[in-house]
Amino acid sequence: MATEEGVDKELAAIISEYLTSRGYLQTVAAFQTESRRRPKRAPPTQTTALQRDFIVAFECGKRETFFKLWNGNVPQETLERDQTCQNLEFNLSVYFAIYPIRTGTGDRTRSLHQFTGYLSTRSTVLSKNPELSAYYALPYVPDPTSHPSFKKLFTESWSSDLKSRLLHFLKLSLKGASQQPVLLSLYLTNKVSPTSEGSAQEVVLLREQLADSRRHYSERLAEIQDSYHTLVGIALELLDTLESAIAGRQVTPESIQNICSRLFGSSLPDAVASGRHQAWNCHLHPATVCHFHERQYTGSSQSPHLDPHPLPP
Repeated sequence: MATEEGVDKELAAIISEYLTSRGYLQTVAAFQTESRRRPKRAPPTQTTALQRDFIVAFECGKRETFFKLWNGNVPQETLERDQTCQNLEFNLSVYFAIYPIRTGTGDRTRSLHQFTGYLSTRSTVLSKNPELSAYYALPYVPDPTSHPSFKKLFTESWSSDLKSRLLHFLKLSLKGASQQPVLLSLYLTNKVSPTSEGSAQEVVLLREQLADSRRHYSERLAEIQDSYHTLVGIALELLDTLESAIAGRQVTPESIQNICSRLFGSSLPDAVASGRHQAWNCHLHPATVCHFHERQYTGSSQSPHLDPHPLPP
């Protein structure tokens, strides 16, 4: 990853090239002279020290200290309206919730309880980003380190990426931080270097996240397709059964029981199997069920008459 000094040198070369191409030769000479006289490293500022406090609290898992600094030094308007800030805050809350699990230090129950309390106050953030809603289940998963939805949170790449995002945000957003020059912002935003270690890691991380998402949605699609085919099969069997009943052919309680068992995952009441005249738990009127059993056991070949307006029991 390029250092601050390296970025300054590259920007200085770009500026000199531009000025030279436009014929500002005296300006180029003055610029290069001042660039050589510039101190190699600026003295630390209050903002830099504050950033160190943030990082120390982050790395040590001190949630209370971190969010005290966060709420006291990030502008209120940014906290309330900036979606990037809100998403970062959410991921930081996840980080501190699982810190005791990742490191084996601290109170796991307490950290997860704090995260549950945080979730109850962040419905607005969750509504803007549906992917975050999956984290509602995090406090209730016995072993999140092996859960498909959460195991990526325990990788070194995830915590390193979060730390980098935090540092970048703090440089731009802390109270009293100097405004980053437009030229520097454009350079950092659009610079693409195949030899940059940081860029390569980000690409790898994004590819892993994309692959995980594809696997997850492929599995869900397969489950939905299986359920769909099962329901279609049951629907066809029900149509065949209805046609048989209309045609006067015998429909056995066992066949109905088999269909309902597959549809609802449980068998019908024993009373139906034994032929007693009781209503099934399928929202049919008792008189209709009794009529069906009477027709079956008397051997009637006539279609059952289903009264559209049966009398109440």
